[in-house]
Amino acid sequence: MHTLRSLTPRLLAGIGTAALLAGIGLVASRPAHTAGGPVPVTVANSPLATADLDDPDQQPFQITLSPSNSTFNSAIDLYTVPAGKRVVIDYYSTQLTQYPAGGYGYMYLITTAGGNEAFYRAISPIASTATFNQVTHIYADPGTTIQASVGQSSGTSCGGNIILSGHMVNVR
Repeated sequence: MHTLRSLTPRLLAGIGTAALLAGIGLVASRPAHTAGGPVPVTVANSPLATADLDDPDQQPFQITLSPSNSTFNSAIDLYTVPAGKRVVIDYYSTQLTQYPAGGYGYMYLITTAGGNEAFYRAISPIASTATFNQVTHIYADPGTTIQASVGQSSGTSCGGNIILSGHMVNVR
């Protein structure tokens, strides 16, 4: 006859084995997910959120600035950031439309953030109308201007385009 003291280790081992098998059964009964494959999601009786829940104050922003001058070798076009908004430029695409024969043209993007003005070289000095695109994070404070400035090494005309895309954020 077995005493309670001799049955306790066997009883605990049996309970542990049963718990382990139950856990394996739960894991094995779930559908497998393969790397790179879609993960099925079911939503029932619940509207899907379409706003950015991390920052509901974000609003889309995009503009084209086209500085040009037919009588001088530099030009500026600007956009004034609305009061109460901060612009975050996430991407730009730029192209010179005029440059002097035998010389070069350039473009800067100028913004003010945190009270400091910064000059970003959007196109390094080149003698071409090739486009340039850049993913970035450039900020502009409320009430300041975003400026596109073009120039050239010589001649009496210059021009270019810069398309800015990003978002505005409400500033409280």
